Amino acid sequence: VAKPRIVNNVYAYWYLFTFTGIDAATSVYHVTLDAPFQQMVDLWDGNDRSVLSYMKNIGGTYTDETYNVLDQDYVSGSVLTYSDISSLATSSFLVCGFAERMTGIGFNIVTGKANSNACIMTVSYWNGTAWTSVGTIDDGTRTVGTSFSKSGSVTWDAPIASSEFKSSISSGDLWYYYKISFNATLSASVYLDAVTGIPVQKVITGYSWPVVWQNRV
Repeated sequence: VAKPRIVNNVYAYWYLFTFTGIDAATSVYHVTLDAPFQQMVDLWDGNDRSVLSYMKNIGGTYTDETYNVLDQDYVSGSVLTYSDISSLATSSFLVCGFAERMTGIGFNIVTGKANSNACIMTVSYWNGTAWTSVGTIDDGTRTVGTSFSKSGSVTWDAPIASSEFKSSISSGDLWYYYKISFNATLSASVYLDAVTGIPVQKVITGYSWPVVWQNRV
C-alpha cells in the first residue's frame, strides 16, 4: 500500500521512475497524471504543528524548555531562544509533546551548532505503559551516520491509533509524547532552535452533508 513521504518538505505520495538506455540530452518538460477514482485522503498541508511540551531528561530529571524551542528566534547569548543539548549522553533523552499524533518532527538546529559525533537517533512513542520504538525512521537531520548534524524533518510510519496514548510527564498536561534518544553522546556544542510536528493522516469517512465552495466539496 502506497504511503506518503516527505521530499523537499512536501508531504505527498511519491513515485520513483528509473529509466535505462536514455540519451544524455533527454529532458522532461511536462508531466501529467492519471489517478483512479478513490476516497479522499488527508495529507499534511505543510503548516507546522506547534510543540506544546518539550523537555530534556538528564540524569533522570526533567527540565521544561518548551519556550526555548517554540520559534526560530535564536539570539547568541540568550539562553531562552534555544535548547542546549551539548554532550547529551546516551542515558539522557528529549521528549516532545503534541496535541495530536505525529508522523514526523522537524528540528531546526542553530547554524554552526550542529552535532559532529557519529550517532543514530531513535524515536519512541508511549504505548500506555512504556516507550516503544516507532521503528525505521527517515532521518532528515542525518549526514552519513550522524544525526542532528543539520536541520531537517524526522518521519516514520505511525503505528495504529489504538496503540498510542497520551501521557503526563513531570506532572504536566496530557499530550502525545515522543522520546528522542541517541546511541552515542552528542558533540560538545549542539543548540536546538525550534521543534515542530507533522501530524498523522486522519481517516476521512463518509458524510451526509458536504460543504461546497465554488462548486467544490
